[in-house]
Amino acid sequence: MRRNLCKAVTLFFSAALILTTGCATAIKLEVERPPQLNTAGIKRIAVMPFEGEGRYRYQAERAGSLLGAVVNHAVAHVEGHRYSDIAQHATVTATNRVREMNYFTLIDYSVVQQLQNNNESIEGHVDALLVGKIANINWERETEKGSRQKDGKTVNFTTYTTKMDVELSYHLVSAKDGNIIGPVTKRGKAKSSSERNFPDAPQMVKNIVNDQLRHISRDLAPFTAIEKRTFKKDKSVKNEMKRALSLVKAKNYRAALEAYLAIYDKHKSFAAAENASILHESFGDIQAAADLIQRVIDDTGNPNARRVLARLNKILADQATIASDFGDAPAEKPSKTEPADEPSSDEQMSDEEPSSDYEHSADD
Repeated sequence: MRRNLCKAVTLFFSAALILTTGCATAIKLEVERPPQLNTAGIKRIAVMPFEGEGRYRYQAERAGSLLGAVVNHAVAHVEGHRYSDIAQHATVTATNRVREMNYFTLIDYSVVQQLQNNNESIEGHVDALLVGKIANINWERETEKGSRQKDGKTVNFTTYTTKMDVELSYHLVSAKDGNIIGPVTKRGKAKSSSERNFPDAPQMVKNIVNDQLRHISRDLAPFTAIEKRTFKKDKSVKNEMKRALSLVKAKNYRAALEAYLAIYDKHKSFAAAENASILHESFGDIQAAADLIQRVIDDTGNPNARRVLARLNKILADQATIASDFGDAPAEKPSKTEPADEPSSDEQMSDEEPSSDYEHSADD
């Protein structure tokens, strides 16, 4: 189910704002962004079974003997068989993610396969196929001897470590003309240790796949990002800037906007102009924010103003793309949070996908 497009930027209004000395005041905004892939006009998607190409990296310490080579071969066979279900897991995960989006009509891939087996056209049943592949799976196993003191005695132990490196990709295939949209390539790593045995490599792979497919919705449909704007300071007009900021803290945003505009008109303070542009953004008037920063560039040629203008122009371009190609907003919105004090060195925060590199101890 889709919803009508509302304002592309919405202020997170707060019930309270508590400041700490040495920190800067910031507000958080909701910003609508178009998907990574051009899915305009696509309403029905079938997630096809992922392909798998897992590879086993042989244990070097076993490779020097005939028995070790036999063991390596056997382990590779067993592990390769176990990894045959990774592609299936990726298929299920991707299908669930698309279903949770509540944006596309999800078509069962068996319908597509049956039509293809009968040499029938699939265009009347689906608009695009999501085709994925586990492109590469590498893992290493390490052992390390150690000791610790316990109850006055030396206890020897062995740490067993498994390292994983997984690469997967996916793209869309248009049912109408067979054109490929994409691909998107993702890669994740994991490291897990135990003093009992080597951690389960296939489960680690599944965890990485889950993490990498967590934000597949951002590749397929418009989505809402959270961005932070930090109010800047200008020591040359410190008192006037403090008075304007006090209006922000009091949530009197219109008055704060007028105050910052007045400071810029009088002193040509870029910090005041940027703060005013932030408040324009908070009211959803991105064009007014961009016009103000363009005025700063014309007046002062400030290079920092060009950077701010580039960001604002990107939001305007994204708005135009969403309105023309999609005409509606994503089904999911982030929950509202209160503005908070943030380190002044931070200027912007986006809820981009975090790195999937992580370490975990199986003994924890």
